[in-house]
Amino acid sequence: MTYIIGILVAAVFGYLILTNLQSTDPKDEAAAREILELHRHRTDVSEDEILAVLQKHGRNRAQGEQVARMLLVRFRKVGKFENDRIHAMPQVRRAVAKLPVTVANSAAQ
Repeated sequence: MTYIIGILVAAVFGYLILTNLQSTDPKDEAAAREILELHRHRTDVSEDEILAVLQKHGRNRAQGEQVARMLLVRFRKVGKFENDRIHAMPQVRRAVAKLPVTVANSAAQ
C-alpha cells in the first residue's frame, strides 16, 4: 500500500515539475520582464506605459492576462513589498482590460 501511495505522490510531483518547466510564449516572457523592469526602477508606472509594453509585444487580452499572472509571481520573487504589488497589479489589470480580444482587431483600430 505504501508503494502505491509513493508512486502516486511521485507521479503528482513529476507532473507538477513538467508543467512548470514547459516553456511559455517568449513574447509573454519579454512583456512581463519589461513591465517588471519598469516597476523595479520606478513606483509611478502608469497603466498607459504598461499598455504600450503589451501592445509592443503584440499581446491580446488573453495573453495579457497570462502576463499579469506571470507578473504577480515575479513581483513576489523579486521582493516587491505588498504595498507595491497592491498598487501595481490593478494598473496591470486595467491595462490588460484595454487590450483587444484578438490581435487582428488591434490592427483595424
